[in-house]
Amino acid sequence: MTPNGLLGRDEDIAALERRMASHRLTTILGAGGLGKTRLAQELAARAAEHTPGVVVVELAGVRTGQDVPLALASTLGIRENSGKRSGLSDPAVQIDVRTRILRALDERPTLLVVDNCEHIIDDIARWVDDILSATRSVRVLATSRAPLMIAAEHVYQLQPLPSTDRDGDQGPAVRLFIERARAARPSVSLPGQTVARLCDRLDGLPLAIELAAARVRAMSVEEIERRIGDRFSLLRGGDRTAPERHRTLLAVIEWSWNLLSPSEQRSLRRLSLFADGFGADAAWAVAGSQDIEADLEGLVNQSLLTASDVPRTGHMRYRMLETVREFAAQRLDRSEERQEVAARLRHWADDFSRRALRSTYGPGQVATFQAVEEEQDNLVEVLRQAVAVEDADVAASVFCALSLHWMVRGAHSEVTSLSAEVLGLLRGSRPDGDHRDQTVLALGLIGATCLMDDLRAGMRALARMRSLVAQRPPEDPQLAAVVELLAGLPRFERVAAVARRQRSSDLPMVSAVAHLLVSQLDENNGEVEAALTEGLIAYQRARTAEDVWATGTAAQGVAQLYSEMGRPEQVREWVDRCRPHLERLNAGEDLLQLDWTEAMSDVALGRQQGAEEVFRRLIVAEPANEDRDGLSFRALGFISLAEVAAADGDLARWQQLYSQAEQVWGPASIGAGSWWYYGAAGGVLVASARNGTALAPETARIARRVRRRLVLADRVRPAVTVDRPMSGLAALGLAVWLLAPERGDDPGLRAAGQEILALAHAVGARQNFPSLSWAAVTTVVLGWHPDLDLTGAQRRPGELAMAVRWDRLVELIRSVRIDLGAVPPGPRP
Repeated sequence: MTPNGLLGRDEDIAALERRMASHRLTTILGAGGLGKTRLAQELAARAAEHTPGVVVVELAGVRTGQDVPLALASTLGIRENSGKRSGLSDPAVQIDVRTRILRALDERPTLLVVDNCEHIIDDIARWVDDILSATRSVRVLATSRAPLMIAAEHVYQLQPLPSTDRDGDQGPAVRLFIERARAARPSVSLPGQTVARLCDRLDGLPLAIELAAARVRAMSVEEIERRIGDRFSLLRGGDRTAPERHRTLLAVIEWSWNLLSPSEQRSLRRLSLFADGFGADAAWAVAGSQDIEADLEGLVNQSLLTASDVPRTGHMRYRMLETVREFAAQRLDRSEERQEVAARLRHWADDFSRRALRSTYGPGQVATFQAVEEEQDNLVEVLRQAVAVEDADVAASVFCALSLHWMVRGAHSEVTSLSAEVLGLLRGSRPDGDHRDQTVLALGLIGATCLMDDLRAGMRALARMRSLVAQRPPEDPQLAAVVELLAGLPRFERVAAVARRQRSSDLPMVSAVAHLLVSQLDENNGEVEAALTEGLIAYQRARTAEDVWATGTAAQGVAQLYSEMGRPEQVREWVDRCRPHLERLNAGEDLLQLDWTEAMSDVALGRQQGAEEVFRRLIVAEPANEDRDGLSFRALGFISLAEVAAADGDLARWQQLYSQAEQVWGPASIGAGSWWYYGAAGGVLVASARNGTALAPETARIARRVRRRLVLADRVRPAVTVDRPMSGLAALGLAVWLLAPERGDDPGLRAAGQEILALAHAVGARQNFPSLSWAAVTTVVLGWHPDLDLTGAQRRPGELAMAVRWDRLVELIRSVRIDLGAVPPGPRP
């Protein structure tokens, strides 16, 4: 069993024992406070059970390299032979002591533990190398914040303790905090989430965790979390028997700081302004050191930075523990360099973002998005600083780079969360020549994303964008095309007209985006066949442009259209074409939607067994926009599970799951994110009609809600565009509910239900939910009313223009008095 002081280190102990068995020198490497000494002591105790000699040499108190032989000799019990010598500083004595140390170590198989080597690293490295060369059966275990860097060394990098384990349960960091806190005050309240957050903020450092846990004698865990921002004053005290350098967190970091060269100290305090990891180029730009590579190496060797390869890019990435960052930031404030370094950081971010924008589209896109993803936290912090100091040019370029990255990944809420502050800055700015295009694009992106949630802000952004464009159009032709599209907002008919014209552009990317947009507009209008044609052309244009995002998006759109048209056989081909592109962009939410499209086609083909796992993932998904997309995902998950139940013949569960989907949204307002409500509500109405519960009060409330929302959505056009395929699904459900046998045999009701059903299909009601498809519902309805002429009813709307079909559908729905279950006198077919 692992000792309490080594909670969570079982795997480390096992791995180190294996290393020590096969290598003569193993160095436990890590930052101060990680528990290297405790780990070495435990390994020494275990080794003593089967190793004749175990020697532990504590080096923390050794001040210079000349004292190393004294420390070794003292531990081994070696004394000087002659009183004539002046001591260990005498060369002759040193030679004699060396010989006796080596002889004593080589008398039997020995494990030599040298603890805390970093402050005399060069001298201890020479001694260890000498010992290994001159003896046959000595193994060495070293602990250090810096490697010894000799040929025999095998480094074991000790990691912080995680707050959760692989199964998402309490991790060793949380367990250590709980153990130490209860030892300090047995009655202490320990809320799990608060403790986990606290351990994360303490970087999983065992020393920091123990110091924080000891504070529960005088304060609650919540108070500790609130005060952790000043961790160096908070985390004092601890075990009085511990070495002085371990009694406060400040002392732990200061010990390493004092071992740095002036250049390394300067670089560390300057690099503390990075909110996250950074590469060598960024470090050079911000630190301004001519010898930055040597400084980085020194900081890594002292475990004040960690270095790791980024597999996707092949770059080296450096990171600083938050504890180290706060210490270095304090030193930066004392140096009075902060303002200069902050300006250097903004300059780096501006240069990075402008370069990224030049390769956002086309062959270099994937590498660009990977780079932006790596720097995301740094760029967000710089953006906030730029807004705070009113640096509009930097804010514009950084906002554009971040926004385009987020939009590709579906994280539109990230854009809107920063839009208000950026807009307030850009509206009154006068961009210089190098930042004019970025400012125009930033305003356009803010305008497009704000229209749904903050119409006034969106309109102000677009007005300022048009004003700048009128003064001087964008120089980049692709940006000019995007701006022309955005300038048409909020009138979607204007955007559609521009997009249809841009389809013939000689620039493949402009043409691809135009076809994509027209495809989406056609689908939204219920012109699904036309949308498919546009989507197929967009795919070919995107491939010509060598643009991964446009190619993947077009392929995904085609897959969704085939699914929506009730043609599941074609879905798999386009899913397979799409997936590699979305994976290269790490587009998590789009990949989840793609999984759903594929799984839904499997259900339609009778292969529902493997689809349930995908649908359950939707219910618990955590999308970027939790307010809107989160509801959509959960509702879609319940809808899809309902279709599995229907395919299995479990009609009661079918209705129950559709009801759960409808309850996700409830009486929510209309909008782009809530169109899935129509699918859920339509499913409830069809299921209730088939299960004989159409007259239940709750079902009637849903029917009234559907009617009200469909009528209201039509009234607020064009501020909110109507999704006709989803609206048609809700209308289809309403029609089936009106035609339910338990509602009686009213001729007017039957006529209205029949025409609403036909019109719902004519405006493109989605066919990718098998139980709500035209074939499924007409079979059921004809079973109830064999005399209905559904074939003729379906044929008649096809002779009308789409807009006329929609207007007639809304007119009919408006005329239905759902509370009475009757159709009043009014519009006639």
